[in-house]
Amino acid sequence: MFLHQSQVIRKVASEGGCVIVGRCADYVLRDRPDVLKVFVYSDLENRKHRIAHIYHETDAQTLENIEKTDRKRATYYNYYSGKQFGDAQNYDLCLNSGVLGMEKCIRIIQSVYQDREEKWQA
Repeated sequence: MFLHQSQVIRKVASEGGCVIVGRCADYVLRDRPDVLKVFVYSDLENRKHRIAHIYHETDAQTLENIEKTDRKRATYYNYYSGKQFGDAQNYDLCLNSGVLGMEKCIRIIQSVYQDREEKWQA
């Protein structure tokens, strides 16, 4: 499955600008200089609030789902990349959405990408 996903990620990235969330895309595309690797994170309380608001879950359900999802993501990432999930050294940019908010994170990512894109094209 990972090999197939990696092929799809490389193909999509080679076809032009795109956003790929998860699936070890930062690792799969590690040799490409035109990739901006971003990690967006937040503290548990902000994540619980956001998930409860979006999916209308109770606190117990929310916490359980966050923990389960975090374990799955970390296991997948650590296994296939050989790196530590969430380690800032794996990324070009790490943003705390609990502090900045999602809209601000999006604007920052766009701004940094545009700045880097100008360098890539120069």
